[in-house]
Amino acid sequence: MSEVPEVLARYLGLPDKLDVEVDRPLPGGSVADLVVRAGERMFVCEVKSSARSGAVAHAALQARRQAAEIGAFPLVVVPYMGAAGAEACRDLDVGYIDLSGNAHIEVPGVHVHVEGKPNLFVARGRPSSPFASRSSRITRALLADLSRTWTQNELAAAVDLDPGFTSRIVRRLEDEAFITREGGRVRVLAPARLVDAWAEDYEPAKERADVERILTASTIDEMFAATPSLIGLNPPKRVRKPLSRLYGEVLQLSGHCAATGTTACQAMLGLPVTAPSLFVVEKPVAFKIADLYGWSEAPLSEAAILIELARDTGVFYATKRCEPLPTLLPCVSWPEAYVQAKNELAPGPELAAALLAKELAMLQRDAAGGDQVMADDDEPE
Repeated sequence: MSEVPEVLARYLGLPDKLDVEVDRPLPGGSVADLVVRAGERMFVCEVKSSARSGAVAHAALQARRQAAEIGAFPLVVVPYMGAAGAEACRDLDVGYIDLSGNAHIEVPGVHVHVEGKPNLFVARGRPSSPFASRSSRITRALLADLSRTWTQNELAAAVDLDPGFTSRIVRRLEDEAFITREGGRVRVLAPARLVDAWAEDYEPAKERADVERILTASTIDEMFAATPSLIGLNPPKRVRKPLSRLYGEVLQLSGHCAATGTTACQAMLGLPVTAPSLFVVEKPVAFKIADLYGWSEAPLSEAAILIELARDTGVFYATKRCEPLPTLLPCVSWPEAYVQAKNELAPGPELAAALLAKELAMLQRDAAGGDQVMADDDEPE
């Protein structure tokens, strides 16, 4: 973080010593990582240690909101800015600098664009968690079709991951006895234990708030207070089918949109879908829907619809249409709906449990008494 003022000053052609505030409280209750005064301009900087495109997109949303509170320009700072992260920043009109030498700053009187510098912070070694955003693609695919067995190459191709990376994740899952290998093919050993382990380590929930605040939250606004990647929306007046309208307009902006969490659980269980309905979108540009199509942003507890930015495009694996929702609007896969709902307020956890019970019952019925996948009470101690 200490390098940021110097790098920014160099790009703006200003003296090295800029006025810098670290962890500055803002009027809306959040805290800015850095607020930098550069001559007549002020920048709110969201600093992230991760170069993942999902982390970058969330940082851009946070910087955009915080900058608007104090009339500043938003800026994202990361070790290295990849192409997808750069696109997310441009979509949201947010500048960026990275510590590898790339930058894009476009404010009145200043245009800086540097690209093509190599990543100086390439991570080596084993993935930190088998349930991190990209890594969880493996678990999601394994759980989405519990009756299937996979070769590692089939799994890698299905979820668009490198075979070597896939091999390391599979080995981690195997070491934890979540999956087993037979004749060169892998399958889930105990689905309930695997999906619960994923739910406990679910990245969006960890980014949202600390566990204590989630447990003590009494309203959706309290629970999601620290989530810049979630907005509440109310439809334009006189719209008769807001969910269909939302789906069509988000598709034009974002590419993918699907019901998730409690909303998806309700749809998959054949229950009425209650407000607020939660949807996950592929690209941060979908957050401009209020500006472009007349939707109005609202406090989360007063919104009819919530949209959340996907941490990874893997969340759209095995989406399917569910009857209670409009014809064209899909739901995420059942394991994705489960881990999201289990980390929401009531009735999310109860609906997640019901969905898991339904999936396990279907599996046992299809297996007709076979021993391919164990139920919880059959697991070895």
